[in-house]
Amino acid sequence: MRKIKGGVIMLVMLWLASLGLADQAIPPNASFERGTASPENWSISGGIGTWEETGCAGNRSISVTGHGSSDDSNYWRCDECELEPQQTYRISFAARVDPDASGGTVMTGSNMVNRDYSIGTQWEKRSFVFTTPVDTASTFLRFGQWEKSGKVWFDDIELRPVIALHRQHGDMELGTGEAIQNGIYKARPDVRGEGSNSARFLLSHIASFNSYRWNMGNDSEVIYRHQTGDHQQKNASVTVEIGYYRGGKCTVEASRDGREWQSVGELSGLSHETFAVPETFFPSADVFIRLRGAQKDDKSASLQIYGYAYEAKLEDDSVPDMTGDTKYVDVLTSSDELGVEVLSLGDLRPGGDTSAHLRVTNKSLSDMSLEVTLDLDGSGQTENIGIKAGKTKDVALGYEVMESGDFALNISISDANGTTLHALRTFFNVSQLYAADYGYLINEGEECSVWWAEGTHKISRERPLPTERSDKIEISAAGNEYEPFQLVLRAERDMEDVSIDMTDLTNSKGETISEDNVEISLVGYLYVKVPSDKVGCVGYWPDPLPPYKKPFSVKAGQNQPIWVTVYVPPGTPAGN
Repeated sequence: MRKIKGGVIMLVMLWLASLGLADQAIPPNASFERGTASPENWSISGGIGTWEETGCAGNRSISVTGHGSSDDSNYWRCDECELEPQQTYRISFAARVDPDASGGTVMTGSNMVNRDYSIGTQWEKRSFVFTTPVDTASTFLRFGQWEKSGKVWFDDIELRPVIALHRQHGDMELGTGEAIQNGIYKARPDVRGEGSNSARFLLSHIASFNSYRWNMGNDSEVIYRHQTGDHQQKNASVTVEIGYYRGGKCTVEASRDGREWQSVGELSGLSHETFAVPETFFPSADVFIRLRGAQKDDKSASLQIYGYAYEAKLEDDSVPDMTGDTKYVDVLTSSDELGVEVLSLGDLRPGGDTSAHLRVTNKSLSDMSLEVTLDLDGSGQTENIGIKAGKTKDVALGYEVMESGDFALNISISDANGTTLHALRTFFNVSQLYAADYGYLINEGEECSVWWAEGTHKISRERPLPTERSDKIEISAAGNEYEPFQLVLRAERDMEDVSIDMTDLTNSKGETISEDNVEISLVGYLYVKVPSDKVGCVGYWPDPLPPYKKPFSVKAGQNQPIWVTVYVPPGTPAGN
């Protein structure tokens, strides 16, 4: 058994082989190598479009050239890649711009869900996930430019169906953008994230989506469904923001069953409104919200929804805090001979669950010998299993990830001849908050472990103990300088009335820095709902530093950093 260096997440059960979608993955002539006068299966909408004689990975690619004028746009389109209604896909591609290109945006995706990018002069690989509308009959792929001056290149386009795996908290399933805090369920789509318009609570839509906003015309609609498991909602409110407006209105409606709708409110113009869901809807653990574009004052709807949020007070306010997460798993290959159920993919970050669990069923008429491999950047773990015809076997694959950054993880199942019968891939990011490749372990105890780290690090509550050991804390400072470090307690059981005693710092010569020059604070945490940049993530971030004044408590399984600042008075002798 070979061990892995990095890993993957989620607590969801799901039959992947039954989808039958993997063979539809790649659009025809996705690398533009085939054609005569123009690339086969692709056509230019107008303006300047070139079938280039160089590419990212192959010999050919496509380009569009814009003039940079207002509303100037053109694109290459493919009508021969049928998209299933209400299915989630990942679109991937390579792109670059000429050095003299300026202004505007690079346009990618489909005519129903697209994402605009700013791209550099070297080939860049980009991807995003999207969910198709109820009707996809007129949907096509398109890659081009909007109001850009200069040339934009595209190559190696890939379209794959994906499975959305949401985090499971007991009976409660929560995806990205969802959380429970202090007995309040909160949902806000992460439209600027990897999933674009996708969300666990998105039921359906008849509206186009551009980068991070819904485009609403007459009869456009978006339906969200907010389910809270066994926990009844006591009351709720809906917040909607219109960020672009030319006419019409957005109506907000609620329903218990998705069939009978009751008006909650309406808004028009550039506005941001919050509406209370009628009390008659509660208690309920399942509430539908519909946003619809409609005519107003003889003007058709032409507006964009920039923001949506739903909050519900739960009847049981003792429900523990929890944060949702969604990982999108690409279905690369599937086989009618094999059923693959993903029981768990762990937490895909340092700390927590670090193993993937699969349930594999032999659906063929013959016994099978299989090789199951979990791979991350060339390192991984492999298990060889045998399954009799019609039987099922569970497989566990362990992993470890300690660093922050972007990762791609693959799981494959091959037969005795080396033929891949099933293959999955997921991309994930470990935020700097959860990095665990720093710090020094001082003591590992049965009830409490102690470690330390420099003051430059943000220490999450959940990260595991460091692997590097040190029996001393080392800091450096000049005279009249302040230098901090973090002493971290990690409790194995709940600890109460923890107190800190400080003495003078004394070297081997008996020279001291008085305890009066040492300041002690406790690191506090704030819950971040909306990250301010790509480095951030939803969760509890260390930020406030309240001074230590009285005994405190530490919860089992959590880190509690103690911020220690040492002032070195002028004239302090140098030394250790």
